[in-house]
Amino acid sequence: MLGPVFAAELRQLDFLTRISCLGRLLFGVPCDVEPLCATERNQCFLLKLHVPRRRRIPKELVLRLAIKDAFYHKGRVLAEASAMMYIRERTASRVPISPIYGWATNEGLLGSGFLILDHIVHGRRLDECWDGLPLETKHQTIQHYARITYEMYHLTFDRIGSICMDPEGTFIIGPIQAEKFEPPPEGRDEAYETRRSHRIFQRASDWLSSMEMEENERLATWHEYGRETLPTGMSWHGATDLSNNLLMRFLPSISSICEEAEANALNGQFYVYNPSLDSSDILIETEGRNAGNIISLLSWQYAGSYPLWRLAGLPLFCTTRTDRQPRPSNEVLDFHTTFVGEIAKLAGVSSPLYRAASLRWDILRTLANVVSQPWYCLAARQAWIEEFERHQEEREAEAAGWSSEEAMSVSSDD
Repeated sequence: MLGPVFAAELRQLDFLTRISCLGRLLFGVPCDVEPLCATERNQCFLLKLHVPRRRRIPKELVLRLAIKDAFYHKGRVLAEASAMMYIRERTASRVPISPIYGWATNEGLLGSGFLILDHIVHGRRLDECWDGLPLETKHQTIQHYARITYEMYHLTFDRIGSICMDPEGTFIIGPIQAEKFEPPPEGRDEAYETRRSHRIFQRASDWLSSMEMEENERLATWHEYGRETLPTGMSWHGATDLSNNLLMRFLPSISSICEEAEANALNGQFYVYNPSLDSSDILIETEGRNAGNIISLLSWQYAGSYPLWRLAGLPLFCTTRTDRQPRPSNEVLDFHTTFVGEIAKLAGVSSPLYRAASLRWDILRTLANVVSQPWYCLAARQAWIEEFERHQEEREAEAAGWSSEEAMSVSSDD
């Protein structure tokens, strides 16, 4: 552990020199530092270690510093480091995640929490190359993603939440991490912190309802917060009235669809999953006999344990283009066929994982995405409720012995 005297001395230096001193202390050799890149969540710096180096320490590493103005950055750094170490340990590195060479949540060193990871120089980001890849290579990437999903299928907990490592080094479930939950400074009172510490769930319906209700509850108290988050052109009173009306329809729908999943044995245990994994966080091989293989999954800030139906869904890059528009349905169907085909080979067609990958449960995966969006994304909530109502009509028709087409015909005649 680095002492307070060292931390105080470190703060007197310019920022790059501080990182250099920290690198030298951690790895025992001189360390040159260069700014590498910046994202909405992190600043990255390249660490170039002089030789001779300690065994198994690469010559170049990346220090990824959490953004300073995110109030709960320490919790996210802890959750990300814990998830990465847990998954590497439990899967014998079969899930491509960088080793962690150092990490801290202490603000006294660099002003924010950080991780030190591999500097990966080969491969390409998936969002930069996916659309130009041959179909065979795309299928290889999807099959590799399915194999990663199968590995995660064996990592289970009994509650929904983020993975955390306690002071004894044991991996446990802690409060779920989500950007949506962060309130303005005036809202971070004792009552809020208590609710935040209890954000661990034993049922999917409790988790989804909490996601939907918590932000709406804040609007009743923190009008200024709500007005500041509202996009330009939206009416405050119109938006809040519609939000309240949708919430009253949303909550019973959440309970109903989750009960349906539970009746099909898709809840009970919860599985390690990364809901924030984006195509910009995936590096793949694009040439040679390994073209399409996933080299590394880069971001794990919001990883945790979730219902099986969330783990078993198609990855976002298969359903959504880089401009956030949906892919053509025939393309998505081809990708889904490839994905579930690999799942069938690995887990078997009678496995819960294979059943959870069915398109039938896309309605739950869509729900999880919708409740993760800010309160003012009202069109997405309205669209989901309409989808749920169609889903209910189809289930009722099936129970009555009708086909889906007959049910749709009756609905349209009405």
